[in-house]
Amino acid sequence: MSVSTALPCRISIYEEDGKTILATLKPTTLLALFNTPQLKGVAQEVEDTIVKIMKEAVAG
Repeated sequence: MSVSTALPCRISIYEEDGKTILATLKPTTLLALFNTPQLKGVAQEVEDTIVKIMKEAVAG
């Protein structure tokens, strides 16, 4: 349950030097903060979904 403190996974959007930036913390990176290697597959699945959402947002 301690992993739940890192949820929900967020996507930030901001402007920097006239460019629009999408950013997030990767769930696989956040998982490294917790001793839960059994969740690696779930973290990767969530990360893949977040990356897909970000790519779709950029594509319009």
